[in-house]
Amino acid sequence: MKRWMMAAAAVVAVMAFPAVGDMGTGGPDPVPSRVMDLVESEQYESAIVELKSYLKRERKSADGWNLLGYSQRSSGDLDGALASYKRALKIDRRHLGANEYLGRLYVMRGDLDNARKQLATLEKYCGDCDEYQKLAEVIANSQ
Repeated sequence: MKRWMMAAAAVVAVMAFPAVGDMGTGGPDPVPSRVMDLVESEQYESAIVELKSYLKRERKSADGWNLLGYSQRSSGDLDGALASYKRALKIDRRHLGANEYLGRLYVMRGDLDNARKQLATLEKYCGDCDEYQKLAEVIANSQ
């Protein structure tokens, strides 16, 4: 009887506490706050190093890939940013930030046709949301 109770208690304990790193969401760990602080303080090179390390562990983090793309774009690595945004969108094609930032990257490159395609994608996924409005303004100001 004691073995049965101990086994039942073990099963309950395992079910009650999610695996470390999962936190019950089924998705990747969130981007560490220290990385967010680096980005917010415009320390993009340091953020890129931290994000690459994070993404080795959390390869399916669309937020991580998007933030890496943002940091790369902000530091002038447009090719790296393009690859990172596309990776984020491969994971989550509806990622509003990655769609907006990819559109901004296209504007920076003078590729307004693809920027407008990203705008149309945002309209499809979120209507007149904040990301749509911001990208529309960037496109309008580039002409």
